[in-house]
Amino acid sequence: TDAADEDERTIADLMTDQLEFADVVVVNKSDLVSSKQLSAVKAVVRRLNPTAEVVTSSHSKVPLERVMNTGLFSLDKAERFPEWRQSVLEGNHVPETEEYGISSLVYRADRPFHPVRLYEDFTERFFFTQALVPEEEEEE
Repeated sequence: TDAADEDERTIADLMTDQLEFADVVVVNKSDLVSSKQLSAVKAVVRRLNPTAEVVTSSHSKVPLERVMNTGLFSLDKAERFPEWRQSVLEGNHVPETEEYGISSLVYRADRPFHPVRLYEDFTERFFFTQALVPEEEEEE
């Protein structure tokens, strides 16, 4: 069998890999959580990648200079990630879309979705909506 067929990594693994490798991490929607929750999210990011610059944003508004041409990329650091070295330096990169089966589609219909039912169904299935900090800790 092909090695890719035996690979059992998930999209969560991909997200973790990307977070650990990033030079800049944008934590968006900071306006939708309490300061305590935002601190908890940033602490997780820093635990996974203590050297990354963490930028908070709201409505995806981030000054371009915070994420482009930052000068933070280090080839020495990147080469410490064996998968990066193998895929880039040895030329056998497999796009994440293929490796993790990520795809997209365009849905077209004459009749639009019902906005409330779509929102409720979509958020219920695909979003983690529980608090990051247990309620008893929030009240302190």
